[in-house]
Amino acid sequence: MKRPPIAQILLIAVALAGFAVFYLPYLSMRWAFSPFGDTVYLTGPLFCEISRSVQAGVTPLMNWSSFEALDFNPHVATYYPFYLFGWLDFCSPKAAAQASDVITVLHLGLFAVTMGSLIRATGAGWLAAICGAALAATLPNTYTIANFPTFITAFAWLPMAIEGMVRLFYRRQFPLGALLLAVGTSAMLTAGPGTNLLSAVVLIGLVMGADTAIRIIRTRDVSFAIRLACALAVAGGVIAILSLASTINLFSHIGELIRWTRSGPVVGRSGTANITEILTEQRDWRDLPQLLAPINVNYAVGYYLLGPAALLLALLGAVRRWSEPMVRVFAILVVLCVVLVFLSPARLVLIWAFTPGLSHTRHLSLVATPLALGIGILAGHGLAVLLGRDETIPHRPVLLLASLLVLVAGVASILFSGPLRSYDPAMYLAALAAVSALLFAGLLALRPGTIRQAGVAGLLALQFAFLYGTLPRNDGTPAMTRTELWGAVEAAITHIRNTDPDPGRLAFHPSIQGGDVGYFQAGSEATYLDLPTFSHYTSPRIYWKFVHEIGLIGDSTYAPLGGKYLISMAEQPQTLGSQVFQSGPIRVYLLNNRRPMVAAICPAAGQTPLPDIAGLKAPLGQLPLLQGPEVQTIAGFQAGNSDCPAGAIDAAAWIDRSHNSLDFAIAPGGERLLVISMPPYGAWQLWVGGQRVPLYNLREQQIVAQVPADVSGPAMLLYRPTAYAWRLKISQGAWALVILALAGAIIWSARPQAASAPKS
Repeated sequence: MKRPPIAQILLIAVALAGFAVFYLPYLSMRWAFSPFGDTVYLTGPLFCEISRSVQAGVTPLMNWSSFEALDFNPHVATYYPFYLFGWLDFCSPKAAAQASDVITVLHLGLFAVTMGSLIRATGAGWLAAICGAALAATLPNTYTIANFPTFITAFAWLPMAIEGMVRLFYRRQFPLGALLLAVGTSAMLTAGPGTNLLSAVVLIGLVMGADTAIRIIRTRDVSFAIRLACALAVAGGVIAILSLASTINLFSHIGELIRWTRSGPVVGRSGTANITEILTEQRDWRDLPQLLAPINVNYAVGYYLLGPAALLLALLGAVRRWSEPMVRVFAILVVLCVVLVFLSPARLVLIWAFTPGLSHTRHLSLVATPLALGIGILAGHGLAVLLGRDETIPHRPVLLLASLLVLVAGVASILFSGPLRSYDPAMYLAALAAVSALLFAGLLALRPGTIRQAGVAGLLALQFAFLYGTLPRNDGTPAMTRTELWGAVEAAITHIRNTDPDPGRLAFHPSIQGGDVGYFQAGSEATYLDLPTFSHYTSPRIYWKFVHEIGLIGDSTYAPLGGKYLISMAEQPQTLGSQVFQSGPIRVYLLNNRRPMVAAICPAAGQTPLPDIAGLKAPLGQLPLLQGPEVQTIAGFQAGNSDCPAGAIDAAAWIDRSHNSLDFAIAPGGERLLVISMPPYGAWQLWVGGQRVPLYNLREQQIVAQVPADVSGPAMLLYRPTAYAWRLKISQGAWALVILALAGAIIWSARPQAASAPKS
């Protein structure tokens, strides 16, 4: 077997070493990607809850801290395997940060693999594909996205979806292309249901679709158009089936999401969505230095820095291989992204807000993702040109002029554009930019061979060195966990847990952290400590549940709804409750007029108000809703006038994750009403002594059940979303079949082509 030349070995070593040096330190506690806001407050508690259910051996269906129904929540598909539920620990801020980094590094590796395959599919050689993938994986936009775990997991599969379109539109490999498009898109939607990164698939698909439509019109290739349309239809159908239990499931609740994102209650400073919000991230031509210099700017979900070497390699790939349709379309994509962000008027940018597939996003910085993807592909082709056998590279004067412009503009941007987002000094970065431009110009003059290949390895190393200082290097221990406030809240929750076996639902006053969403973030600490709360910071929320709970904040009316303790930074009146603990600025109040999570009411004979359940209407996703006098009657009972004698409920309600249930017991007695302070999802089932009891919806806030006189014993309030369960089974079975089909298509496409017989 012939051994690869030493220069090729050097190139592969530089590419792999660059990736390893960039990302392996994050597997230790020394560095961390995220600044910990969303990791600690949002995904950490959510993943912690899901992990607890997985460890109990059940499919996670409910967030048992905030009572969020996970089949409603679009943040995560609980069956996505690469989140490693059951293995990684998410149940403390420090553990959540470390687990998030493990997930991120794993998916960065997956992105490098799928990106390399995409570059290879566009016509570059395997060596250029490896180097181009390493370059793309280390662009700052990539690790900016890594600040949010579900974004980077979706991002890892984005190149696979794009490769599917490349093989459909340009290579005419219809079965393989349709499967890659379906699997890649579905994996994105499973890793992060409703992910904003789907906008990259849509934008790239629009550009490829327009280019392909022009080619079809020119060639009048009707057969190709029909086969392409059929393949896209098949891919769409497969995506719908694979995403049935994740993203497609959300469409049954899409009205709730729209109410939340477009007209929901204002939480702190976040406000509701505004169609012109996207313009806040629009730039102009004076911001173009952001492409060359690590300027200290922050966007919601992207970063535009490319680096001198990547920009020059991409330019070489575009200029040298412009005649190739697959390269040309990505060159057009890159130009479109730059124009859209930096060179277009506001009215043109607003087209983004009205384009299906793009309109659900509010951040123009998402354009940085297709820009980085296009640059990675073009740079891969630029590397292929330099690693190829061309004795002379065409358009050398243009490329040399570009080298000079990048040298001057890069050095000037670094030295004169203000504060930089890099740990390296400006002079060092300016020197790297200048050397990169000069080395690129020198490579254009060299003949193909070992020296030019070694020079390419050097150029790649300069790119890595230039970007290395921009890596986030947060401490592996979240800084907020070392604050007095965090420690005080944790001490308060720990005191409640240690002194009260039945703590009810914890409530947090908006005085914590000065209001805004601080009191919701403090509720995340309750989740880590395995206590139910009104105030876990999840987003987006179920509108009807959230608008009810946020309405409790004004007068802290938590007690009638299962609240027992209020945690506050402000002193509260005795009419609300009595202070039982204080740690630093945090006070704990035992609320007055509190009601248990499950309250038993024994009305007098003939006072049972519940009608036939068949005659009631059920709001979308909820139990049948009680109306009129029945509501007022039960409200009167809840004042304590008709409570059953002590002992009607044999045991305090407790959460059983092994059955996805809230468990308690009912003593023998007469006919009773149960008022359960849980969101009235339509998927609840109540079983008492082996018999199912019908459930009603009280004011879209609580659950009511009527227990007959002859029914008693162990009671379980089970969460059983049957529609979600069968969707889950269909998706999981379809995934197994589609992966087998994809493997078969890859093997079939890679088979050696039989030589055709010579013509006589």
